[in-house]
Amino acid sequence: AMRAAGLQVSERVYEYQVEMPKAQWLAMVRARFWSTFSHFSDEDLAAGVRELEERFQGSETLVFADRMLFLTGRKPGFGEEEASAMRAEFAAQGVLSKVDALSRDEAEAALTRFQEYENSLGGKVQGDYRFKAHLLLPWMWDLIHHPAIVDAVEAVLGTESILCWSTDIFVKEPS
Repeated sequence: AMRAAGLQVSERVYEYQVEMPKAQWLAMVRARFWSTFSHFSDEDLAAGVRELEERFQGSETLVFADRMLFLTGRKPGFGEEEASAMRAEFAAQGVLSKVDALSRDEAEAALTRFQEYENSLGGKVQGDYRFKAHLLLPWMWDLIHHPAIVDAVEAVLGTESILCWSTDIFVKEPS
């Protein structure tokens, strides 16, 4: 469905070891912790729990490998030629000079929110208020997740696996 909608789809399986008390596991099954159990009737679910109790009789702790499937759908981003040029510019200068990421309205809204942030601090953003602002300010969180900004970062880094560890605010006033 995502591909049919024109998205680029990537898949990743994450496998991990689980060790938990059997009673906790069975309680999660009974409570339909996983959405896959939502279509089971109460009788079917009870029968499944009985089967698990029999299978693991005498074991107080369950140990098993589990896995999660991550599907990511993204709108097509930069072409390889443009991404290569962006990587070269970033490697040479440590910064991209221009990426059309925000519309005029989005940029004006971000500026307004930033000015409100400055006003709430009583002046310029300084000290600790400059760092990790995306954890405090919903508008900054939205900005770092903006699809065009994410696409540009992915293009420069050459990967879809990115994590925003920190946001640092450095204001360059107009001169």
